[in-house]
Amino acid sequence: MIQILEQTKGNIIATKATGKLTEVDYDKLLPLFNDKLKQYRKIRWYFEMEDLTGAN
Repeated sequence: MIQILEQTKGNIIATKATGKLTEVDYDKLLPLFNDKLKQYRKIRWYFEMEDLTGAN
């Protein structure tokens, strides 16, 4: 699961990933990244990970 953190603003994207990442998580992030890249030449991504699990 991916969470978009409240520190996401301007050219910064802050996320926290836990458990297993899925296509739903990708679908949640892609529009956010596309929007930020349209607004800013460069973006920064803070990616926090906790208890990630691999594919089965």
